[in-house]
Amino acid sequence: MGSMETEEPIGPCLCHGKICNRGFGWIMGKIQDLAGDYHSGLHNVEVCDMFPQHLKEWDVEDGIFLPPTPPGIMSIDTMKGFMKIFRGTGRDLQGTKDSTIKRSMREGEKMGSDKWRSENV
Repeated sequence: MGSMETEEPIGPCLCHGKICNRGFGWIMGKIQDLAGDYHSGLHNVEVCDMFPQHLKEWDVEDGIFLPPTPPGIMSIDTMKGFMKIFRGTGRDLQGTKDSTIKRSMREGEKMGSDKWRSENV
């Protein structure tokens, strides 16, 4: 009997998945987890230079050609939020996440100290 594993499809990129993830035209940054293993992460996303221009779609909002999102990946707006070209702008989802976490921590500290005071008065 054969193996039940099915290979993930390779997209139409001319790099055949050697540069971009699975050949769908999107290069995901690499992140290191706590165990020291590297895996694909949605930060510093770039478009593969080898992705065929005629298969890219015009993004009216930002005036750039982009590959369609790979199967099983989130919306194009989310992908754009992780692209290097938007780093440090209002479109930078990673920056938004970082600032939200910092704000939540500050509010938590403030609330924690207020809560502590009200319970021990």
